[in-house]
Amino acid sequence: MNKYGARRVQVDGIWFDSKAEARRYGSLKMLEKAKTNRIKDLQCHPKFDLYGPNSILICTYKPDFTYTELDGYNNPLGMVAEDVKSPATAKREDYRLKVKLFKANYPDIEFREIKGG
Repeated sequence: MNKYGARRVQVDGIWFDSKAEARRYGSLKMLEKAKTNRIKDLQCHPKFDLYGPNSILICTYKPDFTYTELDGYNNPLGMVAEDVKSPATAKREDYRLKVKLFKANYPDIEFREIKGG
C-alpha cells in the first residue's frame, strides 16, 4: 500500500499502482479489441525522457498508458498519453512539474489525466 492508500494490483502479468489504474487498463483493452476502431497500440508504463534547456536530461516520466486514438474508421487521430491520478496525487508538485515538462517535450502527444479514486 502506498502513502495515499492505493493498493498495487496485477492484471495480465502487469503491475498497476492502484485499482483505478487497473480498471482503466481493462477499459482501454476492451476499446482496443472492439471492432469500433477507437484505439490501437496500447502500451503500459512507457518511458519518456524529459529534457530542459540545452538538451539537458532532467528526468524520465512514465505515464500509465499511451495509445493511438482512431476516428472509428481506423484512421489515426493522434497519440495519447494517460495518467490515472487521485485528487491527492494529482496535486503533487513533482507530478505537476513532470506533466509540464512532458507537454513541452512532446507537444504532438495529447496528455490526459484520468480521475481515479
